[in-house]
Amino acid sequence: MTKGTSSPAEAAAAGGSQFANLTADERTAAHALIDAAIAERVADLRFGTTTLSSGQITVSVDGSGHLVEIAPDGTSRRL
Repeated sequence: MTKGTSSPAEAAAAGGSQFANLTADERTAAHALIDAAIAERVADLRFGTTTLSSGQITVSVDGSGHLVEIAPDGTSRRL
């Protein structure tokens, strides 16, 4: 691949072409690129403080891998 060009999967993942034009392997690659981009962008986002301050209950994963419900008052319980 030369500079300034992209693979069909990269083009589709970037919105520059249609998934319908890709082979099955290219679609798999495009989905993987999109998944990686989403994971990278949300890795450092923290919604808990904003959500709790608006009075909503949140759910998180504790250090042991259990789901935990967190109430706006800060109390929590394992689900």
